[in-house]
Amino acid sequence: ETSQRSVIAKQGPACIAMALQLCSKCRDSPVDAESAALCINLSAEEACAGVLVKADGFAKLMLRGIQSVDALLLKVLRNVAGHASIRSRFFSVMNGGDASHAWLHKLVHLAVTATEHPSVLVEALGVFAALKCTSEQVPWPELCEAGLLELLQRLLTPGSADDDVVLECVIIAGTLASDAESLPLLATSRVPILLAELLAEKQADCDIMLQLMFAVRCMLLSDETGEIILLETEAVGHILQMLEDMLDEEHPELPSALRAARALRARAE
Repeated sequence: ETSQRSVIAKQGPACIAMALQLCSKCRDSPVDAESAALCINLSAEEACAGVLVKADGFAKLMLRGIQSVDALLLKVLRNVAGHASIRSRFFSVMNGGDASHAWLHKLVHLAVTATEHPSVLVEALGVFAALKCTSEQVPWPELCEAGLLELLQRLLTPGSADDDVVLECVIIAGTLASDAESLPLLATSRVPILLAELLAEKQADCDIMLQLMFAVRCMLLSDETGEIILLETEAVGHILQMLEDMLDEEHPELPSALRAARALRARAE
């Protein structure tokens, strides 16, 4: 439980460091499932993740996870990456003074080559999805050019990936759409059009739809991607139809959302 893990972080940081050492000393690939499970559970709690990042050998073990294509260690990396309060320390440890963010480039390469291994792919993408940062912290444009954007285009193509992979891709697209330096690259890709197509295809999946709506909203706020969404897709029409279908439910915010969507459609027409 979260409360118990929080107590461990406060009263037994040595236990957390020991859990990391158990994984580090395991020479199997992938690492022993029980040892990894302990680190995975601890890394899900922010305070425990903070202790893990400060422990000797954390970066070395995470790099080993990338190099050995270990889905369990990648899950630890994904969990830790998702804690905003320790992210500065996390980047400092993982980069190790390397301004090129070499580990992120290695992770892109892993994701690109792991499309036949869903468990590895979803965790690798999950690390990027957890990094809700701008280009000031993550070199998104460099990663896009290194293969991340091409991978998103391939996986977001309808029918190309399982829903858990699609969800991570949509989250990453939303992050890129929120980053001013990444928007020009996004605008020249097929991602805006593919996201619009998914709005029609994934309406039964609430998690994907929520992230799709966020990503499309971010793109609409930019002239470069907004023009593509408005003029080359039916995204606004899909959103408008969904809102109209929900009018019978108790959503007091819907009338204003409908007006906004109708205004966007009128602008496109």
